[in-house]
Amino acid sequence: LTSSGVRCLSWNARSLLAKRSAKRVRKVGWLRSLSANYDVINLQEVRGNEVLFKAAFHDWEAKWWCFYSPCTSRREGGLGILVRKTAFGPEHSVVFDSVVLGRVARVSLTGAVRTWRIWNCHNYGLTGAQLLQVKRSLQEDAIRCSLSPLERLALASGDFNFLEPSETPVRVSTGEPVPSSRSAPPGRTAFADGLRSWCEILQQSATHFYKASQTVSRL
Repeated sequence: LTSSGVRCLSWNARSLLAKRSAKRVRKVGWLRSLSANYDVINLQEVRGNEVLFKAAFHDWEAKWWCFYSPCTSRREGGLGILVRKTAFGPEHSVVFDSVVLGRVARVSLTGAVRTWRIWNCHNYGLTGAQLLQVKRSLQEDAIRCSLSPLERLALASGDFNFLEPSETPVRVSTGEPVPSSRSAPPGRTAFADGLRSWCEILQQSATHFYKASQTVSRL
């Protein structure tokens, strides 16, 4: 995803800060190899805790703003947002906000010319009240951007955990579409409503692999 010269990556890391140190080092090393091609990296399912996150990314901090939003349990959720400093410039003020701990977070970067709002969303385990809060915040950002399109830009990515109505999983072995048996999560309506006035950017490649059914899809 490229927008106004800013390159963005979203990855459900499936326990990036794994309990086993060898696995943790391997995953962070793989992420480091990808980072040269991106300016914003949104991570879901980071897990771990503040100490592990700081240890994993302490040597990134000279060139990146590194933000972490943990869940109440180190074995669940957890978000990371990594922003390359040179992509925005030193004149930007930076504010990090955990909208829902470990599940939804955002970074605001305010400069002399433009304000950026970067959202990282993992639609899993949110209560009705939390979903309503997220929906309203997404809608408010869309309104602000529409009123000042040259001065405000918002980007949202993450693991939304549902398919678009027109999307179906595809069998890996045959390439044939397979009707999805997964029920829509409770957050589908809230996120769909919150993002309704946003511009959706599609990509051709699959983004999710279902091991049990051996299918891929674009969540």
